[in-house]
Amino acid sequence: MPKISFYREKNLKKTEIGEIPREWETEIIKNIGKVVTGKTPSTKVPEYWNGNIMFVTPTDYKNQKYISKTERYISPKAVEKNKLLPPYCVLTVCIASIGEVAINTQPCVTNQQINAIVPKRDLIDTEFLFYSLKNRSKFLKRLAGFTTTPIIKKSTFEKIKLPLPPLEEQKN
Repeated sequence: MPKISFYREKNLKKTEIGEIPREWETEIIKNIGKVVTGKTPSTKVPEYWNGNIMFVTPTDYKNQKYISKTERYISPKAVEKNKLLPPYCVLTVCIASIGEVAINTQPCVTNQQINAIVPKRDLIDTEFLFYSLKNRSKFLKRLAGFTTTPIIKKSTFEKIKLPLPPLEEQKN
């Protein structure tokens, strides 16, 4: 048993996010993907609503890894005023129910409570990014503080460090 412990200690390094394997790096979110904060289209403009494009809000998470349908949908006209996200972004709730994480399976728009990460596919695997953020949900909640409505600003979210193993290892 001591050999295993010794082996682990020799192959780990201490970082600001904890111990990680020596060959891994750490990187801040904004360097591994583009962060997009959503926006709700005006509900006063009927032609923005009841289209065929998913509009993701925290109520769509429902403790599932993938979001493939939503309670509300928007029209292409509403997308003109928002950022359409490609499939397989990592969507993280950063206001109120902080730390909830999901992956969209279709193009979508999110509301302002969600920061989406459009991953740089040559650096990080979407699934690995999902689990990295899921494992840091307690940290995200602490980061938000104890205000009336907990919030993580986009600029703070972009600076969160995550472990970054080699891409091939992420996919295993």
